[in-house]
Amino acid sequence: IRVWYPDSNKPILLGRHDASSKGGITDLAFSSDGKTIASASGDSTTKLWTVSDAKSEQAATARATLTGHTGTVTSLSFSPTSDLLVSGSQDKTIKLWNLQNNTAIATLTGHQDSVTSLAFDSSGKTLLSGSDRNGLIQWSLDLPTLMEQGCNLIYDETATNPPEIDNLCQR
Repeated sequence: IRVWYPDSNKPILLGRHDASSKGGITDLAFSSDGKTIASASGDSTTKLWTVSDAKSEQAATARATLTGHTGTVTSLSFSPTSDLLVSGSQDKTIKLWNLQNNTAIATLTGHQDSVTSLAFDSSGKTLLSGSDRNGLIQWSLDLPTLMEQGCNLIYDETATNPPEIDNLCQR
């Protein structure tokens, strides 16, 4: 990964994914504050880099390596506040990453093929994902809405409603 600055006539090396990585780097995303770059790769990982670590000819070490996908990571997007990163993959999933501790907090499923694009709305509460077969899927990342969708799914799938579910779902 090389960073090009407008006032420089040559790129500055930031870092590298594993040289044996199949498919190379497949996507890059800047955090909204411009301090972090996320890179997606054919090795099923996403790496986080601190932009200020870029040196002229010496590769920096990634700040974090996010693992969890089982296929090439194909798309990335930071939330508007840069505290959340989403990654899409050829494994047909989207992972939501908490960037405070670099852990996966959710996996979204619904695509029938590779997730090719991701974008947040300006509030960070809605995510759009794209794939060849499904076109676009709109995801609500608003916790009350997610709880309601989960409760509706439980009620739709169960013939009886145990009291624990009623208490959880406040029905």
